[in-house]
Amino acid sequence: MTLLRVAELQEERAHRLEREFQAVLDAAVDAVVLFDHEGRIELLNHAGERMFGYNEQEVIGLKVNILLPEPYRSQHEDYLRHYIEAGEPRIIGIGRELIAKRRDGSEFSAELAVGRVQGTEPPRFVGFIRDITVRRNAEEALRRSEAQLTIAQEIANLGNYVVHFDGKYEDYWSPHLYRVLGRRYGEPYIAVYEYLEPMVHPADRARWQQARASTDRAMLGLLAHRLRSACLTLGADEAAQLLDAIEHEATDPAVADPAFAATADRASARVAALLADIEHALGGLSSPA
Repeated sequence: MTLLRVAELQEERAHRLEREFQAVLDAAVDAVVLFDHEGRIELLNHAGERMFGYNEQEVIGLKVNILLPEPYRSQHEDYLRHYIEAGEPRIIGIGRELIAKRRDGSEFSAELAVGRVQGTEPPRFVGFIRDITVRRNAEEALRRSEAQLTIAQEIANLGNYVVHFDGKYEDYWSPHLYRVLGRRYGEPYIAVYEYLEPMVHPADRARWQQARASTDRAMLGLLAHRLRSACLTLGADEAAQLLDAIEHEATDPAVADPAFAATADRASARVAALLADIEHALGGLSSPA
């Protein structure tokens, strides 16, 4: 292979890489800006043109901080100069949130990440800018909603709580619920029965315990019924038999089922996870004394 052919192949490869790089830039949904060690823009992709309202040719050679309002504009220039002189990466390789500025002067919330292009001297940098206006608006709407809920609860002297029986997320008590219950914010949650029981008059204690037992059995029976239906769908016959026995005894504890123990021995391994779900669901309901 001649030197001329090698040079041609290298040139073809360079053109191909350039086309692929341009395709990546064109497909990017974030603004991509390439700038030199003085902060002068060398490239702005299509998403950047749409985001900022500039044509790429208009900003070539301008300082990249034209895309930022004060005080971010001056800070960015200081950070870049400090990196060039001292090598301290105050923004290079570190993402940050800031305010960006469009051509028409309007401003928006953005995320900026800047990286150095390796193998270039003097150094060149590439910046990725993402418009986070929608996310910021959603966060602000959520903050306002939570603040309004807190005010409404304080006025009505009410609180709210959320319980996740699946254990995937933490349970939640609103700050005002702590105050309503006379507990310090952040203290461990208490079960409903634990909170209500001290308020029961001694004369009503027997009926209270009876009502608790009935509620526990009804909930256990309902859960067992639903899980048994799921097991039948999956073909887990022994699991269904065990849950049927649980449901039978839970809904009518006066009836003794002699097949219960034997069924439990055969199927316990296969339904351990299902029983764990039941126990977790009833975890906040202590057994009556």
